[in-house]
Amino acid sequence: MHEGSIFASHYVINDILMTIERGDLEDVRRICDKYVSRYKSDDELFQICNRILFEKEISQDVVEEISSGLKALSSIRRLEGSGGSNIWFSDRRKADGDR
Repeated sequence: MHEGSIFASHYVINDILMTIERGDLEDVRRICDKYVSRYKSDDELFQICNRILFEKEISQDVVEEISSGLKALSSIRRLEGSGGSNIWFSDRRKADGDR
């Protein structure tokens, strides 16, 4: 990951997962294109969505593989956003005198 870059949160990834569950491939492509263009420095998201965006025919096995990749990425992003040094406002827990 690049320092200072903004990456898709687990909410964004779960939005893609819910769209996949609805089953309309064009909706999935539209939402993947939307988020990949919004989070340009998010290489992990691009790698997963790349198959949806650029393959003409997508089998059920590929859909399941993409879903499992998105679920794993969502879990990672949920943990990254809940603490540690990778959160946006890492100094928010410090008292005013500690800064």
